[in-house]
Amino acid sequence: MEPSEKNMLDLSDPLQFAMFRWVDISDSSFESLSFEDQRRISEFGVYDAVVSEIQSKIKDPKSSPATKRHLISLNNLPQAVVILTQQFERFITPRQADFHIIWGIFYLILKATCEFPALFQRVTDFLTPLRRAIELFNAALARRSVLDNVRTGVSDFLEILLETLMELHTQCRKQDCVDGSWSQLSDSLSSKVQRLVDITKHVSSLYNISKTPPLQLNHDLEEVVLSANDRTETIELVEQHSSERFVLPLQRNTNFYGRQKELDRIMKHIAPNSKSSLGAYTIYGRRGVGKTALALQFAYDCIDTRTYDFVFWVQSETMVSTRQSFASIAKFLHLGRDDGSQDHEILVAVHNWLRKTDSAWLLIFDNIENESILRLYWPVNASRGSVLITSRDYHLFIKKVCIRGDTLKPFESQQSWELLLILLGKDWKKKYQGDAPQTEIMAGKALLLTLEGLALAIEQTANLIKDEQIGGSTMAGTFETFKFRIENLPEGHSAPRSASERALDTIWAISFQSLTRNSRALLSLMAWFSPDGIPVDMLRLRQEHENANSGSRPIPTSSADGQYLRTFLRSVLTSPSDLQTAITDLAERKLIKTQSRKLTIHRVVQEATYFQSIQSLQDTFDFASCLLFERFPNDPPPNQSLHQQWNLCNKYVGHVLYMSKAFSKYSMSGVLKASEEFIEMLNNASWYLYEIGDYDTCESVIRVALSASSDQNSAQYSRLLITDGSRLYEQNRLQKCRTVWEECLQIREKLFPNNLRRIANILTNIGNLELAMGNPTAALIHYRRAQNIYLQGDVPMVDKLAVTQLNLGRLYALQGNFVEATKHTKSAELVIQKSSLSFMVHVYYAYGKIYMFQKKWDSARKGFAECLNIGLTSMPTHQITCAAWYSMACLEYIQGDGKASLANLAKAKEIAVIRSPIRKDGTLARILWKTAVVLDSFNHVESGTEAVALRRRAEGIKQSLIAAGEGGHICRSHSSMFGISKEEDSYDALVPLFFR
Repeated sequence: MEPSEKNMLDLSDPLQFAMFRWVDISDSSFESLSFEDQRRISEFGVYDAVVSEIQSKIKDPKSSPATKRHLISLNNLPQAVVILTQQFERFITPRQADFHIIWGIFYLILKATCEFPALFQRVTDFLTPLRRAIELFNAALARRSVLDNVRTGVSDFLEILLETLMELHTQCRKQDCVDGSWSQLSDSLSSKVQRLVDITKHVSSLYNISKTPPLQLNHDLEEVVLSANDRTETIELVEQHSSERFVLPLQRNTNFYGRQKELDRIMKHIAPNSKSSLGAYTIYGRRGVGKTALALQFAYDCIDTRTYDFVFWVQSETMVSTRQSFASIAKFLHLGRDDGSQDHEILVAVHNWLRKTDSAWLLIFDNIENESILRLYWPVNASRGSVLITSRDYHLFIKKVCIRGDTLKPFESQQSWELLLILLGKDWKKKYQGDAPQTEIMAGKALLLTLEGLALAIEQTANLIKDEQIGGSTMAGTFETFKFRIENLPEGHSAPRSASERALDTIWAISFQSLTRNSRALLSLMAWFSPDGIPVDMLRLRQEHENANSGSRPIPTSSADGQYLRTFLRSVLTSPSDLQTAITDLAERKLIKTQSRKLTIHRVVQEATYFQSIQSLQDTFDFASCLLFERFPNDPPPNQSLHQQWNLCNKYVGHVLYMSKAFSKYSMSGVLKASEEFIEMLNNASWYLYEIGDYDTCESVIRVALSASSDQNSAQYSRLLITDGSRLYEQNRLQKCRTVWEECLQIREKLFPNNLRRIANILTNIGNLELAMGNPTAALIHYRRAQNIYLQGDVPMVDKLAVTQLNLGRLYALQGNFVEATKHTKSAELVIQKSSLSFMVHVYYAYGKIYMFQKKWDSARKGFAECLNIGLTSMPTHQITCAAWYSMACLEYIQGDGKASLANLAKAKEIAVIRSPIRKDGTLARILWKTAVVLDSFNHVESGTEAVALRRRAEGIKQSLIAAGEGGHICRSHSSMFGISKEEDSYDALVPLFFR
């Protein structure tokens, strides 16, 4: 923090004082370190680096058993610190804090001690009670409101924690175990830990005095609105009100100019007042005209005037960015469960809050490009709030909902001139309103005329005029440079430019030319990532790629000019100081914005950055691919999912999607070529999207990956086909799935004639497909063939064998051979032995179905209950959890408990709608039909009327799915045992095999 900033602080303000204390102690601690330690903290001072260091040492065969045991004991420490830092940021909202010093010191301690077992044991002996103290403090703050006295306590805690780590680091640098020095350190550290415990007690007492106990989970069933058709569901809701009232990822624009009429018009149409209906307004217009700037100014005006109690900003360009914004809102409002809610649960919780709260709120959807996003995230039946939308296109204007909206027009000539003078500064404005030469004024206005009144271009023009190297600090000089460059501007790579685009791109080209080579390299790299939040920590090339070429093409070889650019890219991505210098340069020239540890860049700047040589375009694309590939989680191990890494996937998937879209734009003209890493990254992202049930986005990404693959007979292409087929299989689009998986099998049989294990996986998948389509004989052939392959070799593939055994159990259960079904399911359970919960949940579900088919009701209930016990804890919105509730409902109905059956069906329906809020699928159709059957059994007029409506709705969904080619076939010999009708079989066939 600069001295001038400290002088401006109001230290009587608890929030500012807390922030000042943290900046002061962290800066002074950093400055006390050696230059080498400072460098390493700048490079490795992040959570990922600490966790990676712990995990790598655990897996390192050179680590001793004792060292590994101590490392495992530290596993929970990083997570405890993350929660602590998040708590502090909550207490200083809207400010943000930098915690590199904490993560960096942790990293240095690990690096200094891991190779010395005796020393490392002493360190872990100190860190264990420290972790417990942090966890205790986190628990004291959990879901508590923000109090000024508590904010001070959080600052005290962080300060002592950092002092403790610094002291421990100093001792570790000596790398000795002299008892005397460690004894003194032990006394000091024990004293500090005790102080941390005392602070925790003090904070708890403050909350007791203020009579604000932690809020408890509300277990009452809350009605959840999920569509414009007034469909309602239920979900648990946790809410805590906060003294901070807005979630805005963008800072106020201090140079905002004009637009008062537009601001007044928006306020007129959506001001809360005493209206009882939702107010909505759309700002639409061309890119760069200032739509986001206008919405942001309106938001801050509302905050200043307290027009709304809450203001929320949603970055809405993609479904992923919208989902992430809603997650931020949910976190801000403290909505969800302690164990972390999943994406669609968060959507439901936020919708519930918006609909039920008595507070007035404003929800801003920025940069909507897809109307389906609005349909999903629109606050249905909410009457206390208002919605503001920005969009480039008029057709996104939702009829009957967004009943107001206007095109945002570019600035007129005089407005453009006034804005330019304001951006140039007071001295310039005074000069040009006085005795400035007419040639200067004419040149300035002529230049503005080419920019068509676009605010972003006018801002950049002001920067060019002030740059002595470009126009000699004159408008005439800048205009001459502009005229020269526009005549020599190369054509774009993706599409021809219009006259106005050519003028605008010339402004950007001049701006880029004045940059340092490092800054230009960084800007070209940022053009590939999602513009609304690029983590600075992501812009670091990891060790294996810092040297020469590795992998397919992360650092390609080509022309000398290309090598020149790659030199600067590598410099920026491997040197923290070069990276920071480049960031500062770009920010000062208004080409990017910085906030905390994230960077933002306007989409217009990104598009202009692409206008460079084809080779440099390819090089920056390959570097960007490499950075993301390194960070996005890879395929999970057998019988596992990416579930444990969903948070990490969510962090980077938006950037993957943006790269995928940009690649499609340029690959159509043959400009870009995809590296193997890029394609593999798309496959990994598609698998994550498949796991969370975002099938539409999964399809779009996997399509790009398939088209980008240059070798359609490669192992990589076959992996893409497996992902694509899995998506189709779970959507019950079985005929298309067959085409995809059979192509995959053909590829693998050609590639691996002597490596049958590479073929066995796809054989198992095709076996599942045959069974889902009613071909048990063909399924059995594929299962047996895969099983024989897994048994070959010196070490059988036991995990894969377990999957095959479970599949065989399903097959025999459908055939009514319950002895064989039980035997194979038991074999699967014994192989895994509860080491994989994601696998055991399917085992318990299989037991439930086997016993239910045999009318062993108690055993069936136990199987479904065990399935739910795992499902509700680790995968509450997974289809298997939904299927378990449905099966439990069928069990209750068979035993004559209609009310319990309806309750379980409601829980199953909740999950079905959460997983597929827009598309009505077979799972929902089956639940609606079964609900109608249960209602009919009550013999009440009202329930009978409702049952008729539900049957009609279920039948409509079923017919539309069948017409679309969805659904399988039921082939089971035991249907008559329960009197299962053809109608019930027809609905079961609409559900994927695993969840029938």
